[in-house]
Amino acid sequence: MTPVTVILFGVTTLFAWLLARDLSGSDAGTHAPMTADKAEVIDGSRSSLEQYVRALVEARAAPFQGDLVVLQRVLPVLVKGAVHGTVSLHGLGKVLRRLGGRELRQLRLQDRSRPRCWAVRRADTYAAMSEGDLTRAFNRQDVNRGRGLRLGKDDTTEEER
Repeated sequence: MTPVTVILFGVTTLFAWLLARDLSGSDAGTHAPMTADKAEVIDGSRSSLEQYVRALVEARAAPFQGDLVVLQRVLPVLVKGAVHGTVSLHGLGKVLRRLGGRELRQLRLQDRSRPRCWAVRRADTYAAMSEGDLTRAFNRQDVNRGRGLRLGKDDTTEEER
C-alpha cells in the first residue's frame, strides 16, 4: 500500500467509526466530563507561579501555614523559591483568587503600615469577621509561626490585656 492509501484507509475507518457512534444522549452545549487525563492537561497548562503557589498552599508550607497571609510577606518567599520570571503583587493576587483565596481587608500593624490581608483557606469565615477579630486572628496565627509581629495597641487580644 502507498502512504496515500494508508491515510485514506485510516480516514474512512475513523469516519465509519464516528458514524456508528450513538450520540443521541449527548449535548453539544455542555463541557466534556472531567477525567484524570483532562485534569492533568489543565494542571500542566497553569503557570509555574500558580503551580508553585498551589503546592505550597496544599502542603501548608511557608508562607501558607496559616489561613491568612499578607502578600508583601509572600512575595519574597516566592522570589527565593522555584518561580521563574517576574512576580508582582497583582499577579500573585490573581493566582490566589483562582485557587479560592479571597482578599479581605487591611490590617493595622504596629509599624503603622496597613497591608491587605488574604484568606487562602476558609475565606467565608474570615470575610464575616470584624476588622478587630480578623486582626486578632492574624496576630495569633503570626505569633504561632514565630514571626513575633504584633499589631496595633487597639488590637490586643484578651490574653495580652
